[in-house]
Amino acid sequence: DSAEAARNKERIIKLARTPENSLCADCPLHGPTWISINIGAFVCLPCSGIHRNLGVHISKVRSISMDALNDDWVDNMERWGNARVNAEWQANLPKDY
Repeated sequence: DSAEAARNKERIIKLARTPENSLCADCPLHGPTWISINIGAFVCLPCSGIHRNLGVHISKVRSISMDALNDDWVDNMERWGNARVNAEWQANLPKDY
């Protein structure tokens, strides 16, 4: 509903402004405007395209500003965020990767 979407827009914008989420999870661009709702990562426009190409069985991408976000999606973003996502998914990458 519209009340849920409005409430969650405020929540996600607040989350996006935290230091850990102020950079794209996948590259050094500032101010990510897209999210992977199942992974819990904030990503920039170019990286959102990469996530979309992975397929929805891997990453489900939504816009922070254009999509209506539900409570479950924003709850997941609060649970994860870029610091935790990268600690989990990049934990075993070679140092020079």
